[in-house]
Amino acid sequence: MPTDVPQDSAPAPAAADDRALAEGEPAAPPADQATGGPATAGSAHGAAEDAPRAGTREPAEPQGAGAGEPERPEAGRPEAGAATAARRRGFESVWNMVISTALICAAAFVLYFVVVPHDDSDAQVQTVDFQVPALTAARVAPYPLLVPEGLDEGWNATSVSYDPQGEYGATWRVGFLAPDEEYVALAQAPTGTDPAAFISSITHDAQDAGAAETVRGQDWARYEGPKYDALVLRQDEATTIVFGTAGFGELAGFAETLAPGEG
Repeated sequence: MPTDVPQDSAPAPAAADDRALAEGEPAAPPADQATGGPATAGSAHGAAEDAPRAGTREPAEPQGAGAGEPERPEAGRPEAGAATAARRRGFESVWNMVISTALICAAAFVLYFVVVPHDDSDAQVQTVDFQVPALTAARVAPYPLLVPEGLDEGWNATSVSYDPQGEYGATWRVGFLAPDEEYVALAQAPTGTDPAAFISSITHDAQDAGAAETVRGQDWARYEGPKYDALVLRQDEATTIVFGTAGFGELAGFAETLAPGEG
C-alpha cells in the first residue's frame, strides 16, 4: 500500500548540494549570507574598511641620518640607568680623591709646623777660616795684601777667595757678617787693570759721592750705591775697597783693622 512522502522533506537541499559538488560547481551560500542578512552586511562592511583603497600605498618608514643606527637607550630604560649610575660613581671617586689629598696635606702641615719641634740653631750663618787663605794669598799677590786684624767678638767671616787670574787681575776678597748682622767685605786688585771698572763691579755700580773718610791718615773716597756703600783707597800698586750694607762709620772702623798679611 503506497505511503505518502511529505513534499517539504529536509534531505532535498543536501541532495542538491551533493549534485552541485559532483558537477564541480561551488556550493550555494548559507541562507543568511544569500539573503543579505545582518551578519553578511557587517562582514562586507568590515572587509571594505580593512582593504586598502585603490591607488594608495602603505607609508614607508622614515629614512635619514639615523637610519640603520642602533637604537639609543632612552631615559628610564635599564641601559640609561646603568650609564647614569656609572657616571655618578666616577664623579664621586674623583671628589673623594680631592678631599683625601686635601686632608693629607693639612695633616702634614700640622705635623711639621705644630707637632715637630724645630731648632733655630740650624739657621746660623756658616763661617769660614780666612787666616790660612790670607797667608797663602799674601805670598803670591803682586801687591801688599791686606787682612783685618783684631776684630771684636761677633765678627764672622762668611767667604774668602783669591783669584790670581781674575777679570781685573789677581783679586783678593773676604766677607764678614758684623755683630749687628750687616755685611762688610774687603776687595783688592792691581790698580793698573782699570780700577774704575773694578770698583763698579765690586760695589754694584756705586758712584763717587765726592767726599772722603780719613782712616789712619789716608783719605778713602766715599761711594754710594743702590746696593752697597763703599770706601775706596787708590794706591800705586793696588786699589782697595771696603764695602757692604753697613754705614760709613762701620765701614771706616773695619778699614782701621786692615794690615799687610805676612807673605
